[in-house]
Amino acid sequence: MNYIANHDALTGLANRAHALDKLSQDHDRECDMHVLFIDLDGFKAVNDQFGHQVGDELLKVVAERLKSSVSRRDFVSRLSGDEFLIALYGNAPVDKIASRLLRKLSDEIVINNYKPRVSASIGVRYWAAKDASSLAQVIEQADKAMYDAKANGKNRYSLAENLAALMEEV
Repeated sequence: MNYIANHDALTGLANRAHALDKLSQDHDRECDMHVLFIDLDGFKAVNDQFGHQVGDELLKVVAERLKSSVSRRDFVSRLSGDEFLIALYGNAPVDKIASRLLRKLSDEIVINNYKPRVSASIGVRYWAAKDASSLAQVIEQADKAMYDAKANGKNRYSLAENLAALMEEV
């Protein structure tokens, strides 16, 4: 029952409630982490063109690729639909990991002889152990950074810290 309550039925990843709880607890335990907010580019078109069954299978492939792209100590979850959240702990090389995620998610996928094409837009927010921001604020900033990545051409990542610096200049 505990597993069912804390995991997404489709992908087996941690669900939104479990993710929010774990990240908050880890921050309270003074863990530094990068929070990555990931949204798939082109997912709606996959569902429209190939149907929801192919879309569901695609989400399973995406979940596996996300998990295989990060360390075992890192945390991967599905928030809803085609939105995912990853916590990279410690001083993870976020640039290298984000680039690897983008590469793996844009690699060819074959499902029932169909080749659905997706990529990802990723927003990154560093959440230091001593940072007093709430998890909701951190996720909101990572989400805004993800929208910045989408606005700048998709299939890329954007750092929330860079957005904050730009806002200060205005």
